[in-house]
Amino acid sequence: MIKQQILELFSSRCQQLYLQADITPSFLEFIQNPQRKKYIASGSAQEELREVFKIRKLDQYFDGIYASPSTKSENIKHILNLENSKNAIMFGYAISDLEASLDNQINFIAYRPYSNVPDKLATESQMKGFSVIDQWTELV
Repeated sequence: MIKQQILELFSSRCQQLYLQADITPSFLEFIQNPQRKKYIASGSAQEELREVFKIRKLDQYFDGIYASPSTKSENIKHILNLENSKNAIMFGYAISDLEASLDNQINFIAYRPYSNVPDKLATESQMKGFSVIDQWTELV
């Protein structure tokens, strides 16, 4: 009972933070490119994430949002199967994003500003031959 209450409180607080968070600078300009399919593979709770994206009207930019309870790696595999292609790039700020891209043998671009371990992420990404960016404008 207590465990469930803690999980519900955590979930509620995460959702509040998602709803209040600023959009990353230049991200909307980057994501509005209609020529590419875009998906989300996240470690967050799937239904919660989908709801937040819908409320913030960000869901319109993505072809699918996949998250927990499946792992990032499983979600990427699912997306690749949907598209019947391995021609994909994972953008991420976590080591788990890098690992999920390696598990699925796809390209990766590390986004350093929001990483908890920016130097480690940059070093490990570059050692694997992947790019590292500090701003979305580097890709626009």
